[in-house]
Amino acid sequence: MNWLTATVGTKGQITLPKKVRQAIGAVHPGDLVGFLVDENGGVVKIVRMDVRPAEESYTAEEMRKLVGLAKEKGGKTFGSSKDFLKHLDRM
Repeated sequence: MNWLTATVGTKGQITLPKKVRQAIGAVHPGDLVGFLVDENGGVVKIVRMDVRPAEESYTAEEMRKLVGLAKEKGGKTFGSSKDFLKHLDRM
């Protein structure tokens, strides 16, 4: 395990160091990256996210909403998949 650093820019953005990108799998501009935050331990895990259809495929409209949600500034979190689907229905 190695410590790596990245400088935070004026907009709160960082560039993922090459070793991080390699560890989570190749990431490219436009890819979705997830952050799993353990608020009690002050630990953040970074993972590359793949958007895949659930057992029941999403409609084209639902996929458009998902892509829009992923591009929102500041991101959005949900307590459960049910909360997430309710959010999609309200969009």
